[in-house]
Amino acid sequence: MQLISFYWFADLADCEEWCESLNSRISSDFPEIRGTVLLAPEGVNAALCGEKEQLDDIIKIFREDDRFAVMPVRRFPIKKYVFTRIKIKCRKEIINFRIDDPLTDIPPAKDLNAAQWNQLMADKDTLVLDARNSFEFDVGSFPDAINPQVERFSHLASYIDENKDKLLNKKVAIFCTGGIRCEKLGKYMKKQGIQDVYQLEGGILQYFQDTKGTDNLWEGECFVFDERISVSKQDL
Repeated sequence: MQLISFYWFADLADCEEWCESLNSRISSDFPEIRGTVLLAPEGVNAALCGEKEQLDDIIKIFREDDRFAVMPVRRFPIKKYVFTRIKIKCRKEIINFRIDDPLTDIPPAKDLNAAQWNQLMADKDTLVLDARNSFEFDVGSFPDAINPQVERFSHLASYIDENKDKLLNKKVAIFCTGGIRCEKLGKYMKKQGIQDVYQLEGGILQYFQDTKGTDNLWEGECFVFDERISVSKQDL
């Protein structure tokens, strides 16, 4: 059994049609699949669990649309279902940031793999910013990471506005659970003039998969939005 997660930003003006079609396909052809698929005019954000073969078939549905042809999919081994049901919804955003500017013309922060991330962390001039909420931070984080002390991701824009002077002309490394929050946050930071921004590619969960032993700098566990509640770096 596997857990897959994927997100992709694309012009999906037909998200309502996509939602209706995907609901029909999964309920009829893949009734054992569980998880969440969020669709919006800006793209898709999903986490699904079930048998590998059925998950592969669902990915093929997305791949049939050129807009998702190169969408990366991350896979994690699980022993049992981590979601109780399937939920497919069309929303205003695939991750709520709640700013008026869609940020579509701004490049994202530069992706760093696990080794590059560790190298940047070793630079004492780097500011490491946790892009998650305070509860998630308390469960676990990177050493010396800044806790923005927000209750919701949508509050981070205000945090950046209020702390912009501290971040300007600094190397800033941002991270989140799976990467999607950093996609929006990095763009917003660049819009505010904070140009030297880096993000952990694939997020914390990919970092757990790509690092072992002392190479993994994480402290504590990582909160996840499913039945497991949190995972340790040994779990993946």
